[in-house]
Amino acid sequence: MAERRSKDMIIKAEPRHLPTLIDYVYTCQHTGFYSGYLSLDKSKMMQELDTAVQQGEVWIAITQEVQGVLVGHYDKTRDVCDLAGPYVKHRDVSVGLELIDHWILSYPDTTRHQFFFDRQSRYTLNLMAQLQAVFKGHESILRLERATFLATEVHTDVKPMRLNQKEQVRTLHAAIFPDVYLSPEALTREQPDHTVYVLNQHDTVIGYGLVKVTGTQASLEVFAIAKAHRGQHLAKPFITTMIAETFALEDVNTVQLVVENLNCVALNLYQSIGFTLHRENCSYQLNPSGKR
Repeated sequence: MAERRSKDMIIKAEPRHLPTLIDYVYTCQHTGFYSGYLSLDKSKMMQELDTAVQQGEVWIAITQEVQGVLVGHYDKTRDVCDLAGPYVKHRDVSVGLELIDHWILSYPDTTRHQFFFDRQSRYTLNLMAQLQAVFKGHESILRLERATFLATEVHTDVKPMRLNQKEQVRTLHAAIFPDVYLSPEALTREQPDHTVYVLNQHDTVIGYGLVKVTGTQASLEVFAIAKAHRGQHLAKPFITTMIAETFALEDVNTVQLVVENLNCVALNLYQSIGFTLHRENCSYQLNPSGKR
């Protein structure tokens, strides 16, 4: 293992560090350190970093200048941390390990720590090997351009969620995804540029999807149909309608989503609409009591 450095250089980021952090992390995200847990859009990333710093969820390795950054988000209800990075100057393994150690030591022994990054990142893969992290699988980021969208099927009863449908959506989400990163409350919380679409049948919500818009790009964050209504050829018309509504926004040129590579049915569905592979990521997890 690489020689370990003094822990005195690892500190929690403060608001005064933000101007430096934004440029540093933005550059890293676009030059071989990509993490799926942090936005590529600079304005969105600024908001995410500001929130993370305010919540004490950014660690930096610093001497006279920044040597490395680790950004995270702790979901207390699920006792799970999603980690972006570490973004480390000169790909120094010892700095990356120290940053991760400091993060882990700040949370309960029961906490799971998750990484989601470009599978071509040899640096991060090396860190995962040294930490004996558990490989959880490959996931693909698929992207759809407005010009290649194949709107062959639409569903007439797909509408933005109404206030009186929140509980139905929350109940359905909790049943389908009991351990997903997005809680039922977060899913239905009103936020700018977030739209929850619902698939209705006889005034009952049988499917839902969340679309987030950031500038010219939208992302389909989650999409599901109630188990009792699967196999009824509803998925393609539902997702096609959501995407058509999203592309109706003048500024949106691209829609992207993440899908597990093992989910061949979903991959085939998205490709039939015009989605193509943009990036392939791998997912790793440090299990509880992963302190070294």
